[in-house]
Amino acid sequence: MAFQPSDIKRQILAAYLPPGTIVNAHLLTAVLTDTIDTVAELTQAAGGNYAAKPLTTTAAALVGTSAIVNVSDGPPLWSNLYTSAATPIVEMAFSKQIGGASAGSDPVLGSVKLTETTTIASVTTTADSVILTTTGSFAGLAEGYRLAGTGLAFGSVIDEITSATQIVMSRPATASGTITLTVYVPAPYTPSTSSGSQNTLTVPLPPTGVLAHL
Repeated sequence: MAFQPSDIKRQILAAYLPPGTIVNAHLLTAVLTDTIDTVAELTQAAGGNYAAKPLTTTAAALVGTSAIVNVSDGPPLWSNLYTSAATPIVEMAFSKQIGGASAGSDPVLGSVKLTETTTIASVTTTADSVILTTTGSFAGLAEGYRLAGTGLAFGSVIDEITSATQIVMSRPATASGTITLTVYVPAPYTPSTSSGSQNTLTVPLPPTGVLAHL
């Protein structure tokens, strides 16, 4: 399952990140775990222009058991990325900036995996049920993949794949219907080993304009 902070952190986040708070985005070459508390503990990408990208919050809120942060700056963009080891970048982490610039002591809030989207047509939802079925196939998906679509609760992920045509979600559907399901599939980014290649990476924010599903 994706990294999840404690329920206490979710409960206090709305007060912890009022409008105008600076949240920094960091590119990681190792998955964030729940034992990591500060920026200094992150395994950040190195070799090119990997400096943390500041994003300004417009609000923080709770949706179900998920903490979300709305931002006004849009998806963070890095340019001239290169590395001597060509280590894949797997996640983007977020920290709360305490002082005038990002610092190793800043607290880490959570992360989102670098992903690409795929769609599956003819998926059936049932209100108040965690079961999704399809006349197509869920082959190639895995537990923890994030889901989006009409009638799905925000922050839904795959909890279990019971067959090629049925999966169990982390949250019940809010409506019944037949939808096109969007699935966010992990897609690590491997920069070039050449400093002259001017690699550019824009990390899309999750659905509905939120910064992170923490």
